[in-house]
Amino acid sequence: MIDQFDKPAVFFQFLKFFPLRLLSQKLDELKDKIQGALVDRVVEDFVDITTPLKQFTDAVLAPEGTTYHTLLFKLFTFIIT
Repeated sequence: MIDQFDKPAVFFQFLKFFPLRLLSQKLDELKDKIQGALVDRVVEDFVDITTPLKQFTDAVLAPEGTTYHTLLFKLFTFIIT
């Protein structure tokens, strides 16, 4: 009988019933899904970098003390933090 705390023995017992080829295939599928999710997240984060930059430029060039200047500057500092 396998000791419940003997993790390597439990793992090797598991491998008897789960072919290594299938395990390798499942790990490759998992790797592909993780990579896809990571790429999607990066694309999502950087899809529109021009709008915040334009808003920041507009805020910087607006006369100081105007509502437009203040709101856009606060918005931009919120976006980048």
